[in-house]
Amino acid sequence: MAGNGALPNSTLAPIPGSGPFGRPKLRRDAARAYNALHIYSMQRWGISMALNEGDVGRAYRSVSRQQLAKRIYGSNAAVPGTSNHGLGINVDLENRQQRWVIDQIGHQFGFSKKWSDAQWEWWHITFRAADYPKVNSIAGKASGSPTLRKGDSGKAVGNLQWRLRTHGFTDLPRKGEPGRGQFGPKTEKAVKAFQRKAGLTADGVVGQRTWRALRRK
Repeated sequence: MAGNGALPNSTLAPIPGSGPFGRPKLRRDAARAYNALHIYSMQRWGISMALNEGDVGRAYRSVSRQQLAKRIYGSNAAVPGTSNHGLGINVDLENRQQRWVIDQIGHQFGFSKKWSDAQWEWWHITFRAADYPKVNSIAGKASGSPTLRKGDSGKAVGNLQWRLRTHGFTDLPRKGEPGRGQFGPKTEKAVKAFQRKAGLTADGVVGQRTWRALRRK
């Protein structure tokens, strides 16, 4: 079995980001969860979870990159060959916005600070595989049909408004107009009216059944 920092490429998968050695990577299950988290975050809040790797790397680190990290960061870096980065289950976030996303929903995708090592580093986040099966449905929804409700914003809300317009709710904003991408009272009213028309519970929350009904036209 491959050791820490020596994982074969076949066990790794890319996540959003870039760097001098290409896109950052994580262990396949961790990458799938992180990619779903990124999509969900972009659609709900417009916050990217992409990572700029730099010289050391913010995700998987080979032994040589762990050695470089040790030279740069000294005692604040793990002994080469023992880092969670070498197991493909750790990410070092770029900014506080990304940490805010982790604190809001990260645990649903298997990423949380509470089960990470190096608690003094706000950016250092660990994936726990045992928690990932709980989010398969969330990962699926992140592909384009996130649950939306009043107060949400972003591209997914804009898509919702466009679909509602195709069903006759033409008073909702077009692309570029004020209110586009904002789930306010007018959008909620239109959602409830559409749900009643489609024979759904008119709660104003856009879940999978409402998305399916919207796409039937």
